[in-house]
Amino acid sequence: MLRPILNLVALSISVAPLCFSAGADEAVVTVKPGLWTWNYAATLIGFPITETNTECLTKNNAEISLEAFVKDLQDTCALSNLKETGNATSFVMTCTGNYAGEARGQYQKVSEEEIQMNATGRVTMFDQVEAPFTFKANATYIGDCSVGG
Repeated sequence: MLRPILNLVALSISVAPLCFSAGADEAVVTVKPGLWTWNYAATLIGFPITETNTECLTKNNAEISLEAFVKDLQDTCALSNLKETGNATSFVMTCTGNYAGEARGQYQKVSEEEIQMNATGRVTMFDQVEAPFTFKANATYIGDCSVGG
């Protein structure tokens, strides 16, 4: 039952090893090709959710539109208020429909090999139940994809 709600926090889970730059029209995600590991901790409706994952990101999929990525998560979601300040980019992700809500977050590029993200938000399910969520993610570049196996 909670699976559709997780679409609102899926952005942090799925793009934690990425960095993006906010252009005038849209954000473009750029990835350092290679093996990345990330972990995140989220709280949704008071329940903790954690995950650690390792993934090989190739040169062929090193750049995507963040707006298109968000639409793929849930076609009623959109990004707004992308603001780049130094090594950090803030954003707002808003979703409508059965699982409506808003997440306000920020990516920070700590170094070429480490990225962090923090966000908070609320989700309303079927116009009835409203619940808060928070998440923190950290991604670390490990090396060439051959390092992991």
